[in-house]
Amino acid sequence: MADLDLKIFYWLYNLPHEGWIYYFFLIFHYLALFGIGAAIFWITLYIFDKQNRQKIIFGGLAIITAWGLNTIIIKNIFQRERPFSVLENVISGAEKLSSYSFPSGHATASFALATTLVLIYPQKRFVYLGFIFALFISISRIYFGVHYPSDILGGIVLGIVVPILIFKSAKIKFFFNS
Repeated sequence: MADLDLKIFYWLYNLPHEGWIYYFFLIFHYLALFGIGAAIFWITLYIFDKQNRQKIIFGGLAIITAWGLNTIIIKNIFQRERPFSVLENVISGAEKLSSYSFPSGHATASFALATTLVLIYPQKRFVYLGFIFALFISISRIYFGVHYPSDILGGIVLGIVVPILIFKSAKIKFFFNS
């Protein structure tokens, strides 16, 4: 498994860091720095969508919970060093982070946001595009040398499972049980 993780990492990391592909991933890298933007977006949803306020509150709770589990608990349990810290000839094309690598916080948060939007608005097909954005945000983290593919996979699982569990435990009606 570790060998496959490294093969996929190097394949994505060694893509050209120039031209359109660089700017493509750079856009998603900057989209990943969305903490304040996501908060403003969520508050705006709460203000303007009175019909779904309970779901929006639980959705915000789900995103914060997924991110908190990742950042405060899971990263400190696994304590996996980032690729640019341990692999030769890998430099961070983004920021030098001091936190641990597994699981990816960006993958967790972006997939938690995408999942929560689908749970709140399953009838709105455009919300499913959130998963595509979340995937490109996640891949950009490998491309810039700050995460391994398994970090991303762990973040994806956490970002999808936590909102579903929170919505189910709160017995909020959504597309799985409607």
